[in-house]
Amino acid sequence: MPTPSNHSFSVDTLTDPSNGLITLDGAFDGQTVNVSGYYTTNDGGGGTFYWDAGNLDSANDGTIFTGATPAAGRWKRIFSNTVDVKWFGAKGDNVTDDTVALQKALDFVAIHAYDLHLSMGTYRVTTPASGTHVLLLDLYQRNTLNIFGDGTAQSVIHYDADLSNPNANCDVFKILGTIGNTFEISNFSVLGNNNANVRGRGLSLEYMTTVTARNLKLQLLDTGIYLKDVLSSNFLNVSCNYCRVGVEGKGEGGRPGPNDFGVLPPNLINFTSGYLSSNFSYGAILSRLHSVTFLASSFEGNGAQGDSGTGGLYCYFDAANGANGININNCYFEGNAGGADITVDNAGSGTHTFSGNTFNRLNATAYTINNILINGNGSNPATFGLSRTKLVFLGNGFLVANSYVADAGRKTIQLQDGGSYGQFDVVEESNVYTGIVDAPAFSSKTPQLSETTRVKAFGRFNSDGSPLSSYNVASCQQVATGVYNVYYANPMSLTVAGTPALVGSVGHIYISYEDPTYIQVAITDTSAAPMDSRFTLAVY
Repeated sequence: MPTPSNHSFSVDTLTDPSNGLITLDGAFDGQTVNVSGYYTTNDGGGGTFYWDAGNLDSANDGTIFTGATPAAGRWKRIFSNTVDVKWFGAKGDNVTDDTVALQKALDFVAIHAYDLHLSMGTYRVTTPASGTHVLLLDLYQRNTLNIFGDGTAQSVIHYDADLSNPNANCDVFKILGTIGNTFEISNFSVLGNNNANVRGRGLSLEYMTTVTARNLKLQLLDTGIYLKDVLSSNFLNVSCNYCRVGVEGKGEGGRPGPNDFGVLPPNLINFTSGYLSSNFSYGAILSRLHSVTFLASSFEGNGAQGDSGTGGLYCYFDAANGANGININNCYFEGNAGGADITVDNAGSGTHTFSGNTFNRLNATAYTINNILINGNGSNPATFGLSRTKLVFLGNGFLVANSYVADAGRKTIQLQDGGSYGQFDVVEESNVYTGIVDAPAFSSKTPQLSETTRVKAFGRFNSDGSPLSSYNVASCQQVATGVYNVYYANPMSLTVAGTPALVGSVGHIYISYEDPTYIQVAITDTSAAPMDSRFTLAVY
């Protein structure tokens, strides 16, 4: 073994009790040593150290070590910018309990200006004997921090929960912040055990602003990601699968201290290219949300058949923090079960937008009652004034195929006004429905904004019903004297309003019947006797 009398020397490990670095003192101040590993050579925990003679800083088992004589000085690691969890003794072999070593690394970066690397490995952590978390990072003293792995398959935190322990359903990785934090977390997984009794909240983010989470996978947990008082944040390519709930967000407030920002429900949050699938209750639950957007994300196989309290995405909106609620754009919903692919419990006046989404009900044994359910039954009109909630449905596709059979009792879009609710305003434009059986049938109390401003069909017809010109008209059939059925080329998804007018005749013309497939026009003379006549018809 090299001796510390050399100017620079090498040892195999830090901790070997016979010849590790901790068994040696430096020969002089500033002497350097190259260490090949923490426990064994090339295990990722080695590095270069120098001897700081006379220094009595506390050893932390990662960047500062004592030598043979604690009072003589300290061995200090030479590094810059980034800290590796293996420097603090984490093995990442999925056998060793790495809880303590990971916590030492987190405690270090919480107060020093370094990022943290969760290098390749599977880090087994276990249920705490007491407390509410396995791992804790408190950013109260840090403004910025980046924690990153080498990929979701390469860097894994494995929560080996003790199901007999009452603390099993704790936070696996809890991160506390405050106003002004800029935090990025990326490229690793948090996985539970592969059993039916999932436990733990994989990643718990609390009291935080400006979070960026990228390329994360959370599986086999009670809750994949838990957000408490989080705002102005982005989640990119995050996957939550086989949990009770994939993502849960709420606002409760209550972090003590000078930077306590009170209650901040999930707001100004973007989820992009997320994959929320096979979660037993919901893909996501967001309470009292404001300006939350899901973009190009997939919700598949969430919920439980026959349980209306489960589904794809659940949102509660009360307009407490703003008038914009949920925005679902270019997302994919398939194979969810329970109440709805998207449920919005609406208790405040605001807007919700659903644009460019695909909804597929393809299986006779796993399907939702509705694709989109907007529930205003719990709303209090006293909180609305003259405002009503605006709903925008634009360019969505609703598919029914394979073994699923459409049912009029399971509408694609269902609005529940409630006896005390001040109604919805609806913009419904360019949506595609497989058929008319489960196409939305909005209440006549519900103003359909686009339907009152856009011509859905138009025709100019001879007295025998033959069209002179038309738009979205398949045919016009004279079924009796003065009675004409005008059939649409494309069935209407909404209750429509028709405006007929006589051409070249004096009498009366009115709409006698309408449904999504055709509208019936009746013509009488001035004495109310049926008569044939040319006419025009515009349908809005």
